[in-house]
This record gives sequence, structure tokens and C-alpha cells, in this order.
Amino acid sequence: MYHGNLAAWLARNLAPGRPALAWNIRHSLSDPSAEKPLTRQVLRWNRRLSGAPEALIYNSHRAREQHETFGFCSGKGRVIPNGFDLPASPPDLGTMAEVRASVDLPKDALVVGHVARFHPMKDHAGFLRTAVRIAQTRDDVYVVLIGQGVTPDNAELTALIPKTLESRFRFLGARTDAQDLMRAMDVLCLSSRGEAFPNVLGEAMARGVPCVATDVGDSAALIGETGCVVAPRDDAALFRGLTSMLERTPDELRALGVAARERVEACFGMNMMIHQYDALERQLLRARFEGTRTPRGPL
Repeated sequence: MYHGNLAAWLARNLAPGRPALAWNIRHSLSDPSAEKPLTRQVLRWNRRLSGAPEALIYNSHRAREQHETFGFCSGKGRVIPNGFDLPASPPDLGTMAEVRASVDLPKDALVVGHVARFHPMKDHAGFLRTAVRIAQTRDDVYVVLIGQGVTPDNAELTALIPKTLESRFRFLGARTDAQDLMRAMDVLCLSSRGEAFPNVLGEAMARGVPCVATDVGDSAALIGETGCVVAPRDDAALFRGLTSMLERTPDELRALGVAARERVEACFGMNMMIHQYDALERQLLRARFEGTRTPRGPL
């Protein structure tokens, strides 16, 4: 949200009464040089002006650490993780079977899911290389990929699938029902090379799906003990992580899914996020009335 932060800074300077200003940063910064030229320029202006807002809100601890290392003001940073709404009903086998039938998946298959737009940072190629290796050793494994640009006509992706395995891979593209389709999955995989706070993990966990994720952003903090975290850009590590998960019994996978859902509810619920933003807003307002610029004390 670097561009929006600059717009907010300008708007505050033009507004009467100089209202309080908070920036929101929802992006990892593992490699600033990999950003687009314009984004790099805007990022540098964000760094120069980062002492102006009363608060810099990050959605992950990793993103805060990366930006402060880059030179963002460290005295005003705080982390408010994303929040998730849990489905009204917990996952059940009947719903799973129904969703699988809608995308032509066998009822008794082991389904590995991947939900991400087509972008180098998401490392679809690494995931597919790993998924193919697993599918070559297990006849019961099927793979479902969802995301903008992740379609059967994307030759860059489909070229990675041997002809003999094509029937076990589903490229579904962008879907408005992606969260519902997660109910068809036994395991969700995040293969990204970089993230801040991966919402897809929280959405899957809220639906009782255990996750295997690369150690990017706050993946490890989100998953806890309910899944598996592996090194990014490492096909062998991803293979080991997914294999160890798929070797569990159905009951063990369901138990992990239940634990994942409970973890989201306990630690990353939507109401918890709202409460923290509400507390910050109250601090900013109180500081304005008291004539100070920076709110003090923990949220």
C-alpha cells in the first residue's frame, strides 16, 4: 500500500486541522531490488517520510522487520495480524464429497490444493515439480490449482505435467468460490518465495484444512503446530513436507484440520483484528486531544 500511504500523507498535509495519520503496510520486502521501478521509487519516498505518520501498521512481524531494516521508522511500528471469519459450520465428509464431485475429483482421492495468482513470487513451477514427483509415487494423489492465470491454457504450467498424469491435475483459474473449494482439499500448499501475512493459509485453516507452507512472512506463526513449514525455493524440502503430511492417516489429517480451525479462532479471529484497530484509533484520537503526536503504550 505504498502508493496509498503517499496519497494519505499528502491528504493529511492538505486537510485542515492536520488530522492523525496511520500507514498500513501489507507487503513483504525480502528483496527491494525485485520490485518494479516505479514501486522502488515510491518505496524510497515511503522510507523518507515514514517518521511523519503517528503509526505504521504492519500485518506481519516479518514485514515490520524487513521494512525497518530497509530504513523505515522503527519507533512507530506495530503489528496487527489479519483476521478471519470462520464458516458457520465445521468441515464434514459429506460437504467434502459434494465439492469434490463438482470438480470431478474421486471421493477417496488425497487432494493437494494450491491457491494463488500466477506470479513468480508464488513459485507455481516449484510446487508443480514437487506435486508431479509425489503423483508419480502415489496413484491416489490429485492436485487442484486455483488462481488468476492458473488455467489449462497456461503452457508455462501445463508443460510441467507429464501426459500420463494430466488427468490428476485440475487448473481451475480464478474462482469466486475458492474458499468453498478448499473443503475438497486434504492439504493446502503455499509455495511462495515471499509473503507478508498469507491470507490463504488462514482461510484454509478456518475450513479445517491443514497446511504445508514455505517459511515466508508470518507463515510459521500462523500455522503453529497444526501443519508443516519448510524452506522456500527448495523443491526437496517441499517434497518432504508434503509427503510427511500425506502419509498421515485420514483421522490424523482431520485432527490437524480441527486444530488448525481452533487456532484461527483463538488467535486470528476477525473480532480480534477489529479490536486492535479500534484500540489504535482510540489512541490516535486521544493523542490528538491531548496535544501529542504519537500514541504510547501497547495495544
